[in-house]
Amino acid sequence: MTGVSIAGNIMSVRHIDPDGLHCSPTFSQAVVVEQPAKPIYIGGHDGKPIGPHSRRAFRDLATILESEGATLANIVH
Repeated sequence: MTGVSIAGNIMSVRHIDPDGLHCSPTFSQAVVVEQPAKPIYIGGHDGKPIGPHSRRAFRDLATILESEGATLANIVH
């Protein structure tokens, strides 16, 4: 966990790799900023054609969100 200061507010930043998803020493699946809100920044996927890859991408998104107590319904778009 690291800390970042934005407008004088110290916020903790966690890099997460939920169980069941690929774990790499070079990147994290997502980054969570704890305060004052809790945005979750999720890494992208490689843009392969739709179909099985898209279903896997949405399963991975759901896994990441669920590891932080959120669901796909919490996505802001």
